[in-house]
Amino acid sequence: MKRLGLALFCWSFLNLSALALPLKPDYEIQAFSTPLQKQETQISLSEQPPNVWLSVALANHQVISNLKGVWISVLGEKTSSENFELSLMLNQKTVLQKKIKAGEAFFLPAIALETGSNELILKLQNKETLINQQKLTLYHLSERPAATFVLVDKYNFALYYVQNDILEKTYPIATGRPRTPTPTGLFIMGKKEIMPYPNTGWGVRRLLIYTKSAYPSRHWSGYALHGTNNPNSIGTEASHGCVRMFNQDVTELSELIPIETPVVIREKLPFYFEKT
Repeated sequence: MKRLGLALFCWSFLNLSALALPLKPDYEIQAFSTPLQKQETQISLSEQPPNVWLSVALANHQVISNLKGVWISVLGEKTSSENFELSLMLNQKTVLQKKIKAGEAFFLPAIALETGSNELILKLQNKETLINQQKLTLYHLSERPAATFVLVDKYNFALYYVQNDILEKTYPIATGRPRTPTPTGLFIMGKKEIMPYPNTGWGVRRLLIYTKSAYPSRHWSGYALHGTNNPNSIGTEASHGCVRMFNQDVTELSELIPIETPVVIREKLPFYFEKT
């Protein structure tokens, strides 16, 4: 009897399960159609937001010496007659305050940046309510021979790669010994080489640099940006005059840098940036 009762119970449960309606979740997860970073720069921060946001003709990590002529506009779904308060803070100092309406735009006046790293914060407010905010790190370098270039700081054992006015990479390096110092001045990276024997002092890659006068004839003086088989030497004066890099770093730089990129080598720069 117990077995018969259990069998009837299981049969009844299976039939009820078959008749049960499928459960439908009360929420759905959908993928964003635009990058999250872009949404963050445009999202309104107020509780009852007028749908407006800032558009600034600047990029994070941009190399620039003055904000003169930078284009700023306030965008929105609707053009409103309401005035907003726009403020710019450069290195924690307010450098500009302006009343502006949605749909308006203007060029920034001359605002000089300090040599080195600068923090720029732009705020759009409606009375006391913060509507939109953007924060950018900008760099004012003492050298800018072109929009794309390499800048070497011997004192801080650092190499900076700027591409299209954006500081893209910072690499640690080794420089020449006191009796064979790395030369300073303006050079041109004129040739890339993959080394057949990476266990030599050249490492895995070699980027030959030429003086400006010697480059047309391709007369190479023997200096290069190259890898190493002695990674412990990075951060010291260890080479015969070349700029020595970790193998993975010189490989990455070789893929990024175009032929004829200017290379500026200086004894000491008035700034230092951590690896990017």
